[in-house]
Amino acid sequence: MERLEPAPSYLRAWLEQHGIAPDSVELLASADLDEEGRFRRSWVLATRETLWVIPEERTAGSDAPRRVRRRRVPLLARRTGPPPLRIGRALLSAGGTDNVQLGEPRYVLPLSELENIRVESLTGNALLVASRRRSPEPGSQPASPSSLPPPAPLSPPGSAPPVAAEAPVQTQAVAGGAAKPVAEPLILCRFTNSEARKFGLFARLLEKLRQGEAIQESDLREDQVPSYCPRCGLMYPEPSRPVCPRCIDRRRLFLRVLSFAPRYQRPIALILLCMLASSALRLASPFLGGRILYDEVLTPGGRYEGQVGPIVLAIFGTQLLALLISIAHGRINSVMTAQVIFDLKTQVFAAMQRLSLRFFSSRQTGSLMTRVNHDAMQLQYFFHDGLPFFIVNVLMFLGVFTIMLLMNWQLALLVLLPAPAIIWVVRRVFPRLWELFSRRYRKTSALNALMNDALTGVRVVKAFGKEEAEIRRFGVRNAELYQVGLESGNLGATIFPAFSFIMSLGGLVVWGLGGAQVLRGEITFGTMMTFAGYLGMLYGPLEFMAHVVDWWSFSMNSAQRIFEILDAVPEVTDQPQAVHLPHLRGDIRLEHVTFGYEPHKPVLHNIDLDVRAGEMLGLVGHSGAGKSTMTNLITRLYDVDEGTVAIDGTNVRQIAIADLRSQIGMVLQDPFLFSGSIAENIAYARAEATPREILRAAQAANAHDFIVMLPDGYDTVIGHRGRDLSGGEKQRIEIARAILRDPRILILDEATSSMDTETEQKIQQALKRLVKDRTTIAIAHRLSTLRDADRLFVLEQGKNVESGTHEELVAKKGTYFKLLNMQREALKIRGVDEAMLEEVEKGVAEEGKNGLAQYMEIHYLDPARIRFFRTPGGFLGLTINPEAGTAGKAGTAGEAARAGMTADAATGGDAGGARGAGDRAGEEYSPVAVYRAFPLTRPEQYISVRDSEGKEIGMIENLGDLPAEMRRLVEEELERRYFTPLITRVVSVKEEFGYSYWEVETDRGARRFTVRNSHENVLPVGERSVMLVDVDGNRFAIPDYRRLAPAAYRQIESML
Repeated sequence: MERLEPAPSYLRAWLEQHGIAPDSVELLASADLDEEGRFRRSWVLATRETLWVIPEERTAGSDAPRRVRRRRVPLLARRTGPPPLRIGRALLSAGGTDNVQLGEPRYVLPLSELENIRVESLTGNALLVASRRRSPEPGSQPASPSSLPPPAPLSPPGSAPPVAAEAPVQTQAVAGGAAKPVAEPLILCRFTNSEARKFGLFARLLEKLRQGEAIQESDLREDQVPSYCPRCGLMYPEPSRPVCPRCIDRRRLFLRVLSFAPRYQRPIALILLCMLASSALRLASPFLGGRILYDEVLTPGGRYEGQVGPIVLAIFGTQLLALLISIAHGRINSVMTAQVIFDLKTQVFAAMQRLSLRFFSSRQTGSLMTRVNHDAMQLQYFFHDGLPFFIVNVLMFLGVFTIMLLMNWQLALLVLLPAPAIIWVVRRVFPRLWELFSRRYRKTSALNALMNDALTGVRVVKAFGKEEAEIRRFGVRNAELYQVGLESGNLGATIFPAFSFIMSLGGLVVWGLGGAQVLRGEITFGTMMTFAGYLGMLYGPLEFMAHVVDWWSFSMNSAQRIFEILDAVPEVTDQPQAVHLPHLRGDIRLEHVTFGYEPHKPVLHNIDLDVRAGEMLGLVGHSGAGKSTMTNLITRLYDVDEGTVAIDGTNVRQIAIADLRSQIGMVLQDPFLFSGSIAENIAYARAEATPREILRAAQAANAHDFIVMLPDGYDTVIGHRGRDLSGGEKQRIEIARAILRDPRILILDEATSSMDTETEQKIQQALKRLVKDRTTIAIAHRLSTLRDADRLFVLEQGKNVESGTHEELVAKKGTYFKLLNMQREALKIRGVDEAMLEEVEKGVAEEGKNGLAQYMEIHYLDPARIRFFRTPGGFLGLTINPEAGTAGKAGTAGEAARAGMTADAATGGDAGGARGAGDRAGEEYSPVAVYRAFPLTRPEQYISVRDSEGKEIGMIENLGDLPAEMRRLVEEELERRYFTPLITRVVSVKEEFGYSYWEVETDRGARRFTVRNSHENVLPVGERSVMLVDVDGNRFAIPDYRRLAPAAYRQIESML
């Protein structure tokens, strides 16, 4: 019976009283609102035949909230009993029977009369809704919509269950006088958003019961069933992480943070040893400089009378030894600090990478960056400045207080007079500081997110002239952060000086009473001075304890946020016995797939789809219809709520994620390029790719020509989101990345949206080459580009409404036909000649039939068949010798296989019309230009030779293969194009305000220049070589920066 929710005793008694066996109840859930929106519970239960909705009724005076006694629970705990019902700030027990009775059922409905059971989301609450259908009586007439049916009467104990009262059935007249029934919508119950996840699952399971299907345990996955905090009754914010932020046990949180300590036990032990030794030496100093100096050296008759020198040397020795120990402590501490920060950031970032896509879609980037950087740093303070100092200060306090008790127990006890006041203030201030630091973190995260938006979208800001608006928006968030900082600063500036004042009161008492004892001869003056020295050492730990609240609050807040990431459970993980499929065919099958990003809001409804290997399927529909969602399910970025997604007959849940995603390539509407070189971005698909394979992939993607023409070629470092490249260039690099991956399944999600016609044609050419002989799922903004798809699948509001070929769907004149006509009208309004576009697309389609391999060919010039010469005008010329050698070199068969080519395609062919070296025999090109494909990483290899129109004649694979004279000519031309003086000596380098000023000697003469201190202006060329870029864009090469003068070396290291 207890599926979704346990049944309280009073509900069981009610069921038995009305002849309903508890074991016959298949589903049970409680709603927390009545039909009028009051916080009052009603129960919804279902047997295999009937649905019951039973409201609770409370006796007089029972509406007054009864507060549940709060009890401490572990940090990680999952509730097992029914959740209490929260009303305002009070908590009501849901499991007791006091003042609770069940009223008459609001509905008793046969499941056979229900259909379309669903959850409808409103603002702040939701409804469980169903449609009731009844067959009309013979000869009934159309009726107006009726009100909801009256509640069913209660039956006496032992009688048959009640049935719903008859309600008028709305009918609709049809031809011939027959009446067609119209389903009547019913609001079954109402509930807050806290119960939405539970009722979303309830609706799906109830639909299975209605269709006569049995509920399986697999339908009640733990990640779907909501869990509640046993202390306050609220649902856990993260279902996969049973931690309630409101009731979190901070002592257990502290113990969990301590669990990190064993991995640093050696440096922590050394730090503690150093601190204890230093503390012991500090304990000796007041004794030597007090009682020994005054009573035994300076007092006549003392044991060391007149031996001032030895005592001073002893004091100096203890202080020197303490200094050396402090230096050792500092050096050990710095090593441990760096290690803690490194480990924490690595662990948090690795945990974030393992999480599913849903985790990131619900959080802001600025907040996650704060957790990796700021929170890791704060938790580092716990191990670096907090824990060792806390232990040492506690031991110091105990040691000093013990010595003071031995010296004079009356004065020692008087020192503790301010302690109760300090403890009382700490207990009052601690919660307030915790709250302020939490608020400050949230305001900082919000400010970081705003800055990330404004800087990422700076082009939009400038285009709309919204600089002042962004400044005002920043000012509002900054003012909020300022206010929180002001409150915490004012509180700290008030409390901590007050602590110091309270602690100083004990010193005044000691000086007063101790001075009186000296005058009466009860203690010596040396004892008094020693006691005063220890008094100062006693208040040091006490003052640290006063500030420990600040340290504790910072560290525990950061720890809680870090553990939120570390504890988060990925929704998409490998099964224990995952199936390894290293070679997919590409068959895709979706059966009865239902999915929603939120549990009670399905985006896809009962989708069935079958795609054969090598087939191209086009997904069509309005924006938001669920096209991209389908591709997310195929790639298993999300798991389906219902149904199955299978590839090659295997459920994707059972396929190893690494095997699945390594054979799927995606080209998205908004291409993303990482901060790094173009070559690294292309090779992101396959890190072991050779330069030849990278060049071939770029060539097939129509990207090779524009990349080579860049100043740094394939070594060009692009910024975040490719800010240095146009949209079409970024798109072609992403296509090259997909080509290099050579996937069995390809997903194209609006890959040519928002492109001009010429750029779109180049991208379409690359895509047509890419889709050949692989399973392709394509989403396109212009439907005519999908005319060559084997089938089209039309989605509308998450449902499949049509499928077929382009011609079939046009003949049907349904949804696809309407979308096609709307798009044609839009093209006319924009003044686009559709006929011309279709002709271009047909040409692209014909070209794509040749396959990918032919377009990947890079022609390498044979050194034996070419001759470079210098023209009278000083330019470089090229003649291809018809009498020497054979055709130009091509890639090996092994390389071709790794790149998805046949051996024949790798060793011959004219690449679809492009001419090889043999075709150009006897031709002369003047002038020609030479470009380095990899100017920074491989300056002597892969040299592109181009004619006066910029078209590539061929590539020189290695300059070392050329004869000496021709190599000299090419190197001179390259030197002219890539002017980079070589620094032979750094005369001086100075740094001021983020800039460094260099005076150097180069192989071209002396030079002064300015460099902005940033990693973007130091380009690594090799293991030791770097290239400096000054503020004017001039470049200076340093062959081995480790051999520079120390100042120059440190400057480059700081920028790398």
